[in-house]
Amino acid sequence: MRRFLVAFAVVAMSACANATSPLGPGSTGSPEPSPSPGTTPVDTLRVDLVEAGLRAVLPSDGGRELLFIRSELCETTFTSNREKCEGTLSEEEQAMLADRLQGAADQIRFVSSYEEIDDGQAPIDHPGHVFAWVGLAELQGDGTYWVEAGETCGGLCGHGGTYVLEPKVDGWVSAGTAPGTGSWIS
Repeated sequence: MRRFLVAFAVVAMSACANATSPLGPGSTGSPEPSPSPGTTPVDTLRVDLVEAGLRAVLPSDGGRELLFIRSELCETTFTSNREKCEGTLSEEEQAMLADRLQGAADQIRFVSSYEEIDDGQAPIDHPGHVFAWVGLAELQGDGTYWVEAGETCGGLCGHGGTYVLEPKVDGWVSAGTAPGTGSWIS
């Protein structure tokens, strides 16, 4: 009987150790509700990281008429001047970000690229319009994420870099540029 109980305990502990948590990384302690049929589940960690990356490059005072945010999450390879895009923010993630970023601009629109902005509406053509983007977040060994982010407000107006995002009680925040990566400004 004792062997049976020991074997049962080992099997039960093994099953619990290998079980997948419904909360996932970046959880706040309660699982996300199941999505309605026909909708995409929201990756809250991804939304948190994108928001933190955007806040790293956007001034907190608002004052923008229109903010365009790239919905594609891309990795830029500056050596070949090409981008590798591996994700797109879902409509639900875009809605969550727009809600969280209220006050950053009078209007927020998501576009897949700068080229998708209508003629005459791009920051180069219209003062008060801004285009911002965030790349793919990369988990570091210390639990932080590094993410490339930037914004352009037209012509020689913009800045960006690679930012360290660290967890805080109420979400993720930028701790500044990543060591050894520098930043850019125009």
